[in-house]
Amino acid sequence: MLSLLLLFLYAVIVSLGAVAGTCTQGDDSRFFLSLVYGLPVFFMAFLSIYLSHTRVLISWIIAVKTLVLVIVISYFWGPLFLATSIKGVHLCGVEFTPDNSRNLYARLIPVVHLLLGIILMLLSINKLTGNKR
Repeated sequence: MLSLLLLFLYAVIVSLGAVAGTCTQGDDSRFFLSLVYGLPVFFMAFLSIYLSHTRVLISWIIAVKTLVLVIVISYFWGPLFLATSIKGVHLCGVEFTPDNSRNLYARLIPVVHLLLGIILMLLSINKLTGNKR
């Protein structure tokens, strides 16, 4: 049950990082803070799922919850991933995109969030298939 709470908390933290706050004068600190606050919760959720020895029903619930988590993260971070990683736009918008330099770390934030969500989903599916044996 701790896994479900941590997954919910991770989804809230990561989603709020994408939508809550403003980009006043190109300040993208809210995106960085979503990583700073989200990574410890991710590691706790990862360890909670990895070390859990639950029944099949709970494993199904966790797998469905992580699928919903990936959908929510993709909904909020997917457009930012396309804009920053593919098009090269600043996280706050086109008007803040520098002409010559590109901030690699800022461009990797949406990629990291999407990958971490996928890792949690794959781990929960792996635990589910391991429980069936």
